[in-house]
Amino acid sequence: MPGAAFPERHARRIIYADLALHQPDFRAGERTFQLLTQVRGRAGRGDVEGEVFVQAFAPFHPAIQFARRHDFIALRTGNGVREQLKYPPVSRVALLTLKGRNEEKVKFSADHLKT
Repeated sequence: MPGAAFPERHARRIIYADLALHQPDFRAGERTFQLLTQVRGRAGRGDVEGEVFVQAFAPFHPAIQFARRHDFIALRTGNGVREQLKYPPVSRVALLTLKGRNEEKVKFSADHLKT
């Protein structure tokens, strides 16, 4: 339930917290961080401080550790992977699908688009 607050419940549990990290998406770490941070914000909204218990196969993954420390800056700067791989926002990414009846023409068009 979005935006729900249960002041009488102070503990939250996240099972398989790193499941999204195994998706073929370069933003998977950021999404995992966002989920963990959101759950952390929902725990203990009342007068009592809350706790979050995280179960993960990769508990030392940077996204989980950054969320543990609530370190947005480290998440943003990361370890330079986006720069090395030229992922957004360093560059732009597009997926083009070319279709045609003549394979030679499709290959020619693809080669033309590369340059």
